[in-house]
Amino acid sequence: MGLFGGNKNAEEQFVGVVGVDIGTSGIKMVELTPEKGRPRLSTYGYSDEKTPSPIAPQYIENPEAAVEVLRSVYKDGRFRATKAVAALPGSEVSHAIITLPVLARLRRI
Repeated sequence: MGLFGGNKNAEEQFVGVVGVDIGTSGIKMVELTPEKGRPRLSTYGYSDEKTPSPIAPQYIENPEAAVEVLRSVYKDGRFRATKAVAALPGSEVSHAIITLPVLARLRRI
């Protein structure tokens, strides 16, 4: 079963998922819920506080501040989902694509 498709009983039990973005323009949250097997935007919220960088160092140094902002946005936006997903900007993540040769047969060492 995918995130928003599949079994009807599972869909009835699934409330939704919250997307969280902590970025340069503050903290933003969206809630997606399944409707007819597709994601539907249920609600959204954001903080007006500007953060100095995409990583938001004040939240790293003081996680309680981030928790308070997240709680406030969650409450004001009337979110219901209890599961969340988050993303990191590509510029802040080390990644590489490598090509591996196909081995015709395994060799014992």
